[in-house]
Amino acid sequence: MKNGIGDYSLSIVGKWKPHGGGTLSHPLIYHGIDAAAVALEIWERSFGPYTRQRLAQALGLKLDENQENTASRLIAFWIGLHDIGKASPAFQIKNAGAAQTLKSAGFPFPKNTNNNSTHHNLVTAQVLCDVLKRIHNGANEAALREVALAVGGHHGSFASARALNNLNGDEVGNGKWKEARLGIASALVKLLGVGNGVAAPLDKLAENHAFFVTLAGLTSVCDWLASAEGHFFPHDGAPTSGDEYEYWKWARCRAKALVKESIKWNRWDTPAAPQKFEDVFPHLGDIEPFPLQKEAHSLAQDLDGPALVI
Repeated sequence: MKNGIGDYSLSIVGKWKPHGGGTLSHPLIYHGIDAAAVALEIWERSFGPYTRQRLAQALGLKLDENQENTASRLIAFWIGLHDIGKASPAFQIKNAGAAQTLKSAGFPFPKNTNNNSTHHNLVTAQVLCDVLKRIHNGANEAALREVALAVGGHHGSFASARALNNLNGDEVGNGKWKEARLGIASALVKLLGVGNGVAAPLDKLAENHAFFVTLAGLTSVCDWLASAEGHFFPHDGAPTSGDEYEYWKWARCRAKALVKESIKWNRWDTPAAPQKFEDVFPHLGDIEPFPLQKEAHSLAQDLDGPALVI
C-alpha cells in the first residue's frame, strides 16, 4: 500500500470467492476498513444520544460532542480489527494464491499448519490484546483483554481460557505475522485517528460487562453488513490503487448508502411533543383509537420522559 503497511499487505486476504475460473480476493485490511466504516455509520445514523453517551461513559469519556467522536472512532477501530486473527498461517493457508505470495515474502508456514484446526476468531481473541497494548500504550490491560474477547466473539461464542491455551502457536504465527498484524492495526489508527494521544482512559472498563456484550453484538452486526455481497466485496466501483485512504473514503460512502438507504436503520428521535394516535398510525385511516389509547395520549402531555403509568 502507498500509505504504510508494507508491500505484502494486499496479499493477506480477508475474503475470496470463485470468479471467472480463478479467485477474486478481498484484502484483510479492506474488510477491516469496511467493518469500521459500517460501525461509524451506525453510531452516527442509528444510535440515539442516550446510547452514544452510555458507551462514551463506559470508556471514561466526557459527555460532549468531541469525546463522543473519540468514543465512536475507538469502537470502530476495535471492530475493524475483528478479523485480525486471519493474519495467521492457519487462515492464509486456506487460499493457495495468498499462501504462495506470502511464503515468497518470507512469511513462515510451518509444515504442521492445518487449515481446518484453528479458527480465526480464536486467534483474534488471543493476539488482539497484544496488538492493542502496542497501540494504546499504558491503557488498562484487563480492559484490552476483554475487548479482544468481545471482538473475537463475533461468530457467536466467546473464546474459553482452555481453547486459547490449546491454540497451536505455529498456526497463530510469530515474526512477520506479528509485524503484519501490528501493521494492519497501525493503518487503521491513521485512518480513524486513535492511539496514544486520543485513547480513552479505560480504567473502569474491564468490569463493565454490559459494554462488552454491546461491543460483541455491534461487531457481529458490522461484520455481517460489511460482508454483504454487492455492498463492499465484490463491487465493481471499489478503488484499485492500493491506497488505504482512497479505499477508506469509498468505504465510508458505501457504508452510508447501506445503512441509510438499503436497510434504512435511521434512529428514532424523540418528538418535541407526544404524538397523537392517528399521527403514529396514519395507515389506519379513520379508525378511532380506543379510550385507553386516548387517555394514554392525554397523560403523556404531563410527562417529561419514558414512564410506566398505572
